[in-house]
Amino acid sequence: MAPDAGSIRHTGTAGDVLDIVLAGFGVAGQLHASFFRTMGDRCRIAAIVDPVPLRRRQAAELYPGALICRDIDEALTSCKGHVVIDCCVPSCLYTTLLERALNIRIPQAVLIEKPLGWTPHEAERLLSLCDNPEVRYLDTYSCSTGISRLKTFLEKNPAPVSELRVVFTKDRRHDSLQQRGFADGTAPEAWLIEGPHLASIALALGGPIQSLLHAESFDMPFRDHAPLMAHGGGRAVLRHRNGIVTTLETHLFSPLNRRSVEVRLADRTACRLELPPSGATALCSTLTVEKDGRTILTETLPDSPMEACLREALCSHDPRRLDPRQGLLVSQTLHEIMEACRQPHDTAFHELTA
Repeated sequence: MAPDAGSIRHTGTAGDVLDIVLAGFGVAGQLHASFFRTMGDRCRIAAIVDPVPLRRRQAAELYPGALICRDIDEALTSCKGHVVIDCCVPSCLYTTLLERALNIRIPQAVLIEKPLGWTPHEAERLLSLCDNPEVRYLDTYSCSTGISRLKTFLEKNPAPVSELRVVFTKDRRHDSLQQRGFADGTAPEAWLIEGPHLASIALALGGPIQSLLHAESFDMPFRDHAPLMAHGGGRAVLRHRNGIVTTLETHLFSPLNRRSVEVRLADRTACRLELPPSGATALCSTLTVEKDGRTILTETLPDSPMEACLREALCSHDPRRLDPRQGLLVSQTLHEIMEACRQPHDTAFHELTA
C-alpha cells in the first residue's frame, strides 16, 4: 500500500539517535525494550503502543520518558525524529499494523521478527508490504552463533544430512493465560508461538521444503484455571527437496526449558546443538558431535540470538537477514501445519498429499 502524499521520508545517518516506537508491550515487547535500553547511544524508546490498559500502565512505570499510546496512529504522528517501528504484536496483526503504519508516514525502519501471515494470501500481502526498503526482517536464529557454527560444520563434512530434529520446550502457562499466540478461538497456539522459529531453523539447515508429511497438536487443559483450554504442543514432519526429513516439535507446558537441534548424517555422525533457553542468564550455545557413539567435538559458544539480531537490524548497512521468499515458505508451511491440526482426526497424525 502506497503511503499518503503527505508522508515524510526520514533517512538519517549512522550517528543519529533513533526513536523506537515499540508496537506491543507483551512478552516480546518487554524483552526488546530491555535490550534497547542498553543502546542509549544509538536509540531511545520514544513511544510504546498497546491496546491493553494494564500493559500501558506497566510501560509508563518502566519507561517514564516514553509516550504511552493506545494505537500506532498517535505514536507515529507524535514522534518527529528518525522513527524505527518494532513490531511486537501477535503475528496475525502484522499485516494490519504495517498497512496502517506505512500509510501514516514512512519510517526509517520497521523491524519484524516473525514475518508470518495467518493464511497464504495474507502472507503474500505481508511480504509485499515487506518489499519496502524500510522493512527489516529479523530472523532471530540466523544471528545465532550456534546455528552458524553448526551450518559450517555440516558444510565441511562430506557426509550428507539424513535427518533433522528441532525441539523447543518450556512451561508457558503464564503466556497461555494471557492468551499469547491466539489468532482466534481455534488457533493452534503452540505453532503460532514457536512455529516461525522452528520452521526458519529447518529452512536454514535443511533447505527448501517439498511437502508436509505429518502434523499434530494436542490440548492441555488447566483444571485449576477452568474453563481455559490451550494448544500446548505439537509435532510436524517435513520433507525437504533434497530428501532430508525434519521433525519439528514444541511443548509449551514442559518442566524442561530447552531449545535443541539434532542432526544425523549418513556416516553415523550425530550433532546436537543446545541453544540458549528462553530467559537464560548464561547466554551460550553448546555443540556436541559424536561419531559411532564417541564424542569427537564439544564447543561452548557465546550466543544471544535476539540481541544480535536487533543490534544488526539497527546498526548494519545490510540488515536483510531473511529473504522474502523464504519468509513466504515459513508462512505457507506453518499455515499447512495449522490447517491440518484443526481437522478432526482419529489417528495420531494427518497424512497430507505433497
